[in-house]
Amino acid sequence: MPLIYMNITLAFTMSLLGMLV
Repeated sequence: MPLIYMNITLAFTMSLLGMLV
């Protein structure tokens, strides 16, 4: 399912952003 993949990608991006900031 593309939706699940998108959700995982979003979570990963958010985690990366949090680590940066």
